[in-house]
Amino acid sequence: MPAQWHGAFVTRNRQTAAEFVTPLRVGCTNTPVSIRRATCGWSVAAAVRQVQLCSGDVGVTATQ
Repeated sequence: MPAQWHGAFVTRNRQTAAEFVTPLRVGCTNTPVSIRRATCGWSVAAAVRQVQLCSGDVGVTATQ
């Protein structure tokens, strides 16, 4: 069997709702990733790309 990866996503305290934004690096180098809260959702920066997760829409732009 090939190597398998598993994740557990939990909150510190009981919540009725939660959002999890998690980068997965499968076969990639250790590229720095930045995730921050944006006006309408989340902004993820990695390498030369910026990903906007905004109210159900996803947008990708080059940062260089």
